[in-house]
This record gives sequence, C-alpha cells and structure tokens, in this order.
Amino acid sequence: MEVPSLKLLSASPLRLFPDVLVGTQADASDVLLGANLLEVQAVVNCALDDWIFKMRPWPSEQAAVERWQALETSLRALPLSSGQAFAGEVFGCRYCALPARDRDRAEAIIIDGEVAVKGLEAYNMGVHFPVACDFIQEQLDAGRRVLIHCLRGENRAGAVAAAFLVAKGWTPEEAVQEVREVRGPYALSNRAFV
Repeated sequence: MEVPSLKLLSASPLRLFPDVLVGTQADASDVLLGANLLEVQAVVNCALDDWIFKMRPWPSEQAAVERWQALETSLRALPLSSGQAFAGEVFGCRYCALPARDRDRAEAIIIDGEVAVKGLEAYNMGVHFPVACDFIQEQLDAGRRVLIHCLRGENRAGAVAAAFLVAKGWTPEEAVQEVREVRGPYALSNRAFV
C-alpha cells in the first residue's frame, strides 16, 4: 500500500512559467547524473547540505561512484556568492546552492520543571530569496530551463518558487496556492515558510 504523503511527485512547471520547474532530489539527480530528461540547464538546490548525502550510488557500480564523487567535489568547490548561496557551474549546468533547512519552530519540552529537550527557532528561509530569485530570472533571461529542488520539492523549493512568483507581482496568497496546485497539498506545510 502506498502512503500518499510519502509519494514523490515528479518535477512540475509553474503554470505561467513553464521553464521554471519545482522538483525533488531525484529530479536533480537525473539532471546531473542521469539523462536530464527534463532538459534543465540551471538548478537551484535548496538543500545543499542534505541532498548530496541522500543520493550515494551502490558501491558495486564503479562508474556511478566515480561520477558521484566528481559531483560532490564540484559542489564543495562552488564559491560563496552573495546572499548565503554558492553558485557556479556543475557538470555543464548553471548552479545555485542554498544551505537551507526545512525547520519549523519547535517548543522546548519541559519535564518536572526542567528543560528536557531544547526548543528550536524556525529557519529563516527568506535570507535566500533575493539571490535565488535573481538567479532564476538571470537563467530565464539567458533562455535556460530552471529546476528548483529540495529533497521532496515541497517546503524549501516551494518557498523559493513562491518567492519568485511574488517577485513577479503575484500576491503571497496566489503564490502559495500556485505552488500547492503544482506540488500537491503538502507543499509549504512548514508554517515558518508561509
């Protein structure tokens, strides 16, 4: 039995921006390590620190291991640009990597008057919006198709896609609704991002 909330949706284009796709780590893996069936020429990775470690190839596939190692080396060599992003070229794709976290606010757990588990502040995804939106627009202006991805293509990638739409004149409510229409009802479920 498949659990609907765990199913990954393939990359989906924003309806008025068909060259802006919102997708998952699997879509990004296909772009950089596979056949690039999406014909993407630019990537916004909203999960830099999480993504590379989730896609290791089987050790028995030597060619895949070597390509993955080369990808990891290329990602780690990306220079830091403005706005807390790493940008450059990776395997022939223009690449913008954001070390973002999918973290909502969590209250501390107190037992018998003592803090048993520290609370967490919500991650401020907004620090990445200006550089990500500028990168997306630059790529579109250059005629490149862009993939915005995180692990599942729901929260971090969804927040960047919504920010791009707001930068294009949409209201925040319209942008959130669009992302949920193309990525499913669980998109932007992190309350800190909407």
